[in-house]
Amino acid sequence: MTTDQRDRRRAIVALALIVPVPSIGVITAMVAAPGPFGHAVFLAAKIWLLVFPAAWYLLSDRGRPSWSPPRKGGLGIGLLIGLAIAAVIGLAAWLMGVQNMDLGPLREAVDEMGLGTSSTYLAMMVAESLSPKLTRKSRVLLLRSCNR
Repeated sequence: MTTDQRDRRRAIVALALIVPVPSIGVITAMVAAPGPFGHAVFLAAKIWLLVFPAAWYLLSDRGRPSWSPPRKGGLGIGLLIGLAIAAVIGLAAWLMGVQNMDLGPLREAVDEMGLGTSSTYLAMMVAESLSPKLTRKSRVLLLRSCNR
């Protein structure tokens, strides 16, 4: 077997081990087994998505751990792209007439989630922005600490 074929097979195995994981986690938590077991599978899927790529790189690819700080304005460009996307979303919402929408049901749903105060909402927004891989339990703990 040539090196290219071996690399291709390894890539297929890696993809097979990671691509279905998010769907399995969500389907289990929301449809197949809602409740503690479903949440455990969802949490395990999130952990797998965090750990597997690093483990594959270190163990299978025999890579070395390293730190790659952003260079050449990467954070600035990311900020500009984020602002542009926010502007497009805001414009689309305005064009669809969100200003005429009845916000009562939305406010009730937000209050039920524990995000009714601006400080709690801001804390969750920052946490999600900085760490999109926060688990549901981490979010709940953060919400509880903000609501005290």
